[in-house]
Amino acid sequence: MGPRTGPTMIAAVKAPLAPPSAGRWQRVGAHEASRVLAMWIGIRTGIWVWMIGTAWVSGVDAARRASDPAAWVLDRLIAWDSTHFIDIAQRGYNSTGSTCCDQAFFPGYPLTIRALTPLFGDVRIAALAIPVVAGAVAAMLLWRITVYEFGTAAGRHAVALLALTPYGVFLSLAYSESLFLVLALAAWYLALHQRWWWSGIAASAAALVRINGIFAAIALAVMWLAVRRRDPATPRSSVLALLLPFASAGAYMAYLRSRSWPSWTQAQSTDWQRRVGWPWEGFAGSWRWLTAQPSPDLRIAGTMELLVVVAGVAFVALLARRRRWAECVYVGLSVGVLLFSNRFLSSPRLSVLWFPAFVLGGAWLAHNRHRAWGRCIYAASIVGLAVTSLLFSAHLWVS
Repeated sequence: MGPRTGPTMIAAVKAPLAPPSAGRWQRVGAHEASRVLAMWIGIRTGIWVWMIGTAWVSGVDAARRASDPAAWVLDRLIAWDSTHFIDIAQRGYNSTGSTCCDQAFFPGYPLTIRALTPLFGDVRIAALAIPVVAGAVAAMLLWRITVYEFGTAAGRHAVALLALTPYGVFLSLAYSESLFLVLALAAWYLALHQRWWWSGIAASAAALVRINGIFAAIALAVMWLAVRRRDPATPRSSVLALLLPFASAGAYMAYLRSRSWPSWTQAQSTDWQRRVGWPWEGFAGSWRWLTAQPSPDLRIAGTMELLVVVAGVAFVALLARRRRWAECVYVGLSVGVLLFSNRFLSSPRLSVLWFPAFVLGGAWLAHNRHRAWGRCIYAASIVGLAVTSLLFSAHLWVS
């Protein structure tokens, strides 16, 4: 669940804490990092146990479980888009001879699966191992970024919010969100320390995983301009590093054109009926889709898609009000591609990538006077995460 955007939150994040000194960081570092990492691993493990345990008790796909228990366990964790990533990793794009629509999925995650499959001996296990490792590293980067500006308590809350966000179940599954998030956070962290070329390299890798890597690059350029204004000695040539993500994403688009396949946007339109549209078209289309659904899981998904887009617009407005321009650009572009679409498909899952929400949410919850709100937010998040995890393990639609 994202942070509350009322006046109290504005006051909470109005004056960020000073970055910790080297001595303070050394005292806090190892012990606090181990606690935060243990919390993350514990929550991720709990999600898998919950998914598999509830599916077992409720008798989901009992015949498959009886004939092949190991395959049944993997079935609970691999479904929907996961199968596209695994097929691409095994056989390449459009291996069946068709020209559409695997190209809707960027190659970074499938390439990583293919590279690690010999290590794990099974493509499905490799596909699951990547988010396990990437998610843990992403959590630690989120913690470092939040601690750097708001302090250790805020860092713990930021990671807890990410770990328990209802659609954070996808950070434990064979999806590309974890891999993208660790690369985007690495680029952000490196930019905060003005290591622009390494930041550009990390962002270019993120742009091979999801189109959102381009949004991160534009936001990093905004950050570079702010640094350059404060410190004119910043080398002008360092901004060239932030062109690397455009080159990597452009290389993928050029590859698609070389195969005479439909473009990335055409693939989205053909297989998922998603195309550019005005916001009112998106709201109207999403409402029609929602009201036409016969099953509860589809109605829940449709409702959450609408609510997340509205919450995203509100959060962008908050970032603009606080003049957090780099974060505003990153989240604003991420929300914008959803808002200017004929449908808001998968917006709850994509909101997991809006890491500034967890940073500011952690800062807000770190204040003692927000403890009651914190308990409510965490309780609601746990319930939501339990529901989405259960739906996915039963192969019902989660969004």
